[in-house]
Amino acid sequence: LCCAVLCCYIPPCSEASIKVAAERVSRAVGDDGLQLLINNAGVAHMQPVECMDLAAFKKTLDVNVTGVLAASQAFIPLLRRGQQEGRIINMGSVSGHLPMAFWSPYSSSKHALEGLTDCMRYELEGQGIKVVLIKPGPIKTSIWPSKELVKERASELLTTEDARREYGKDFTTMVYEVARAGTAALPVSEVVSVIYNAATCEDPKHRYFVGPTSEVMYRLKRMLPDELFSSILTILTRRYSRTMPASSATDGADGVTGNHTYGGAAISQASDQR
Repeated sequence: LCCAVLCCYIPPCSEASIKVAAERVSRAVGDDGLQLLINNAGVAHMQPVECMDLAAFKKTLDVNVTGVLAASQAFIPLLRRGQQEGRIINMGSVSGHLPMAFWSPYSSSKHALEGLTDCMRYELEGQGIKVVLIKPGPIKTSIWPSKELVKERASELLTTEDARREYGKDFTTMVYEVARAGTAALPVSEVVSVIYNAATCEDPKHRYFVGPTSEVMYRLKRMLPDELFSSILTILTRRYSRTMPASSATDGADGVTGNHTYGGAAISQASDQR
């Protein structure tokens, strides 16, 4: 097997940059075409829906969804030209089937990417181009915000006194859980191994799960009624809240206070976004 790999950093929201990259790759591969495109860019934003920064929400969708579409549009002709079957691998997330409080931009974008990937698969399979979705749980990458950073920005993210009162404790709980999940995240090599398998096997799966509970939660959510699944999350959360260190459960994030319980933090160590 002889192949060449071209690695390009392409700003995912820049149509001009994507076009330039596609032209560069086209000149490099010539009539041989392209065999593989991996859409890996991703950003995340954490904030309650009530006070969501619309610009941050839009940026998350632009990078995580529209950027994938734009890159795919630019490179599909090269994949079709390839001497072997072309393949597109999109980097999804367990958040694509497991939404969590305060992560609406990320979860929304990964739900949308699931739909986009399925549509691409149906449209391209007759042209010899296979489309795969990778769904990792928590992975050690720079996408994870530090607990200190989120706490520092808490007063900016919870923009009103009402937001600080209504969401403060839940937000602090999630900040703690994000830090815990990032610490327990899997190494990048786990995802790389799955990507390599999806890229090289003869008949790839439509979806690949990375992490011990990613596929379990996916199957449970598909099988169980929504109300039952939500109840299970609530039970897990209450059990988790009793195990939190007292200082973490009661400390406000830079003065943020509140008295509510969050219905999704319990499982985010096993299933939060990459």
